[in-house]
Amino acid sequence: MIHRGQQSGQHLVIVTVDTLLLVASLFVTHHLHSMLNAQLGIFKIPPPFHEYALLVYLVIPVWLSLGFLFGLYDMHGGTWSGAAIFWALIKQHGIGLILLSLILFIGQIVINRSLVGLFALSSLLSMLFFRLLILARLRYLYRTGQGQTRMLLVGEPSASMERFLRRASGETCPTKIIGCLSTAQPEEADGTTERDGEPLLPPFLGTPEDLEGILKEHAVDQVLFFPPFNQPQTGQRWLDVCSTFGIAAYFSVDWMHLPDVSLRFLSLDGQPFVYYDKQMRHPGGVAFKAGFDFVSALLGMLLLSPFFFLVGLACLLFQGRPVLFRQERVGRNGRRFEILKFRTMKANAVAVEPSEGSPVNVKEASDPRVTLLGRFLRKTSLDEIPQLFNVINGSMSLVGPRPLPIEEQQRIEGTPRRRLSMKPGITGLWQVSGRSDLDFEQWMELDLYYVDNWSFGLDLRVMLRTFWAVLSGKGAR
Repeated sequence: MIHRGQQSGQHLVIVTVDTLLLVASLFVTHHLHSMLNAQLGIFKIPPPFHEYALLVYLVIPVWLSLGFLFGLYDMHGGTWSGAAIFWALIKQHGIGLILLSLILFIGQIVINRSLVGLFALSSLLSMLFFRLLILARLRYLYRTGQGQTRMLLVGEPSASMERFLRRASGETCPTKIIGCLSTAQPEEADGTTERDGEPLLPPFLGTPEDLEGILKEHAVDQVLFFPPFNQPQTGQRWLDVCSTFGIAAYFSVDWMHLPDVSLRFLSLDGQPFVYYDKQMRHPGGVAFKAGFDFVSALLGMLLLSPFFFLVGLACLLFQGRPVLFRQERVGRNGRRFEILKFRTMKANAVAVEPSEGSPVNVKEASDPRVTLLGRFLRKTSLDEIPQLFNVINGSMSLVGPRPLPIEEQQRIEGTPRRRLSMKPGITGLWQVSGRSDLDFEQWMELDLYYVDNWSFGLDLRVMLRTFWAVLSGKGAR
């Protein structure tokens, strides 16, 4: 279930990459055509590059317009098949070639037909590969739960709840409804979701009084309130719980008696809701952040692959196996994932309990468990490189709050738990503001400032400051 704003953000990412692919195809095609002509002589001599480069002004608007016409930028939810994508691209490039030929004929612009055909083939293959990559990633995210919205329903069985379940179950990539809270356990709360094709109530998890405990134990992205708990005016305590956890609260609205509210209003699968969210982030911006993270992490892995190999080899030679440190951490809205780092401690090192007054373990300056090589890796932050895999698989972001082990995160109470409302990051405000030199309260303040004031510009500033933090080694332990 994707919001319209999220779709717009995904469209922007795909349109931007398509534009870059078109420009790259023009450059690569001219170079390849010239090389084939020089080596084999099978093509005519191409026109000078400055004349050929004028095609950019013709190709980009034509190709992008046809892309919108055939729905090639609507990739949300993994609803396309590979064959459907290929057929849509064939239509885009076939009609594009006809229109381009017509423009060249009317304008009396002479460009080798072989050059134009080679460009079309290059563009087709690069766009197809890009979309298949997006499709595979979307399906992987839905399959692993990272890209699937997890909902908790609060309310008594009602027509509006049944209508919502019926519409939600018909989605190509349906949301995950983890359960329902009501005052009494429904008779059919047996964990099933359908009977004879009709959706039933989701699993019964408890009463509305159990909301805080459920949010603490389960990964939840949205809480949907149905009658008789759908009035924000009388549900302030539940709003406070959702706000504390940084989780969006949606209140079902009766079409015939719309309340006078000043909060955001939207429709999910035909069911109206008043949208309450502490951060009120623009969905398109969040989608763009996810796309930027994925592309940047792929490029980072390519550029840092020599360091990855050398550091891994050094760990194997000087520390032995295992080379990588794996630990279950808590991610966005309580999702659990396995974080990857290069091992910096001695094998089978015993965990240290947090010091008194702090629910989490703050690294000590002289930790005897850390090896000599490990101190160097921590000082230079080279031990963090494997986390690029966590960014690629969708469990982490480049910038965000630091992910904590499950036991430490569960000790955090109250407002600081709102730090989980965004994906954890490889770097963040805590890392560029002193890291282990900061106490727990300062750390939580920085995390809450980030989740409450997030913007793409803030991410860029944090990433720029990260380079200086790594070079200076300030607070690294």
